[in-house]
Amino acid sequence: MVPENYDHAETWVETYGEGIAGFYVPEDNQVFLVRQEELSAAEQVTLSHEGVHALQHQEFDLTGYDDADLNDDERLAYLSLVEGDATLTSLSYLEEYIPMFDRVHMAWVAAGVSEETERSTPDFLHNLRLFPYTYGYSFVQALYDRGGWEEVNKAYQNPPVSSEQIMHPWAYLSPDADSQPAKVDLAGDLEALDPDWEVLDHNVLGEYGIYLLMSEYFGGYAAEEAAYGWRGDEYALLHNRDTDSMFLVMQIKWDYNGDNFMQLFKIAMLHRPEYSMLVEEFIPKPQYQFTWTNGEEYIRVHTRANGTFIYIGPNLEELNAIAETLN
Repeated sequence: MVPENYDHAETWVETYGEGIAGFYVPEDNQVFLVRQEELSAAEQVTLSHEGVHALQHQEFDLTGYDDADLNDDERLAYLSLVEGDATLTSLSYLEEYIPMFDRVHMAWVAAGVSEETERSTPDFLHNLRLFPYTYGYSFVQALYDRGGWEEVNKAYQNPPVSSEQIMHPWAYLSPDADSQPAKVDLAGDLEALDPDWEVLDHNVLGEYGIYLLMSEYFGGYAAEEAAYGWRGDEYALLHNRDTDSMFLVMQIKWDYNGDNFMQLFKIAMLHRPEYSMLVEEFIPKPQYQFTWTNGEEYIRVHTRANGTFIYIGPNLEELNAIAETLN
């Protein structure tokens, strides 16, 4: 998804440095606008967007975004509420106050901004950066359609907690407990491993993260089908102090049985001709397991009653030991 030598920090600075029109600093309670000589149509829309952030900070506690206890998917959902709210407002301002000629000019200028930088940004990171504005806008629009700005404001007291809820607003609006993400404590389960193993990092990818993962191999519809039914996940990066091996392990829980993901994962591996399936994996197994290797790395996907497990690492012996621990 991201090239091995890709400089994320440098490209991030380039992208925002070239494309930014304004920003709000909550700590200083100030809006900063990049201006030329007079306030253009684009700057007016930017000011309306950043003005919403100032009002959000005054009326609601936005420090929840920086809560260290939030996982990446929860933080993405919270940011989507904040940016979706500001985007809906700025688009409303645009429709009411900006002449059509200026709107067309804005679109023309925006189409050429940072084209080279955007082309150099991996799709995974590019789409992840846009998610709070695109999907966030649709989410807040659904709230507004349901009950106007009062419904939008209420969301700050009970913010969305997953990208699933942003992608499918009914999952947020539903009082059903099943619409809440399931807790997956993969890192905790991995504590049963040999003491030589350590968990370097663990977090949540979320439905949108899985969608982006599968988008590397499929069009939008198939990727959506693969991720749909997500209930919760956690991934963990493991390191063995003795052998210096690194493994990535992931567990995904589903509202359904995860068959779509399993089948599409197998198809995705066909797009990686350097990998071949181990011969013994052709023999049907009761727990639905497949393993591939390119001679230097092993990839296994394994579906059980408690979800789908993915293992990626340099050797089969340690992979089997990790999988056995999680049985």
